[in-house]
Amino acid sequence: MPAPKLLQIVPSLSGSVARATLDAAQAVIAAGGSAIVASPGGTMVPDLLRLRASHLELPLARHPLWARLNMPSRLVSSIGSFGPELVQARSPLTGWIAGAVARRLGVKWIATLHHPFVATGMLPSYVERQQATADGLIAVSEHVARDLRQRFPAAADRLEVIPPGVNLDRFDPAIVRADRVIKLAAQLRVPDGAHVVLYPSRLVEERGEKTLIEAVRQLGRDDVFCLLLGSAGAPTPLEKDLERAIESAGLNGKVQIGPYVDDMPAAY
Repeated sequence: MPAPKLLQIVPSLSGSVARATLDAAQAVIAAGGSAIVASPGGTMVPDLLRLRASHLELPLARHPLWARLNMPSRLVSSIGSFGPELVQARSPLTGWIAGAVARRLGVKWIATLHHPFVATGMLPSYVERQQATADGLIAVSEHVARDLRQRFPAAADRLEVIPPGVNLDRFDPAIVRADRVIKLAAQLRVPDGAHVVLYPSRLVEERGEKTLIEAVRQLGRDDVFCLLLGSAGAPTPLEKDLERAIESAGLNGKVQIGPYVDDMPAAY
C-alpha cells in the first residue's frame, strides 16, 4: 500500500505534540508519501520545512464555535492541489475541525488522543467527544485507551494503542557533541557532578510532579538534582503551586522548574 498524502491539524508546532507531528510527517515522507501540517505556528515550523513537508498557517482560534464554523472551509480552499488522502488531528478542537474537513474531502480521519477526557462544561465536553467519532483512534498509552473504552465502548474496535516512539536519527548519542551538553547544563544551572533526575513534560495536573518532588525529599541526598522541564514561559498557577511545594520541602537548589528545551538529545 503506497504511503498517503497526510494532512495533520494540530494546535501548535511547539512542544511534545509538535514533535510527534514532525515524526509522523518524516515517516510518511520517507515511505514515499507527502505531508502538510496546518497549525497556528510554533518553534518547530523550520524543522518541519527541513523535512520537505509543507506548513499551512492557521489563525489562533478565538472560540471553538468560531473555529468550527470558519476553519474547515478555509482549510479546504487553502490546501489547493495537495489532495490529502488522510486527515489526522491531535487535540479535541482540531479533531472537531478535522472531522468536518475529512467529510468535505471525502476521506477518512484519525484522532490521536494524548490524554484522557478531562473537559468540563457543555461545549468543551461536546468538542472533546467529537474525537470518538473518528474513523480511527490512536491512544498514546493504555491509560488513555482505558478511559476511552469506558466512556465510548462502541469506539473500542476503532482504537489502537501506539505509545510514543524515539526518533533514533535524532536521539543518537554518537552525534551529540560535548559542547551541546555543556551549553545546556550551564543554561539550566545543573550542579557539577550531580545525578540528574529529568522530568521532560509539559507541566499539567495529575502527571505526578508533586509525587516526584516528595520522592526527592525522601531520598535526602545532596548529590541528586531534579529538573522539571516544560515551563511555557510565564508561570502558570500550577507552576506557582509546584514552586511552593519545592520550597516547603526544603528543596530549593535541588529541584528546579526549567523551560521547554528544543535540544532534548543533549538533555538526555
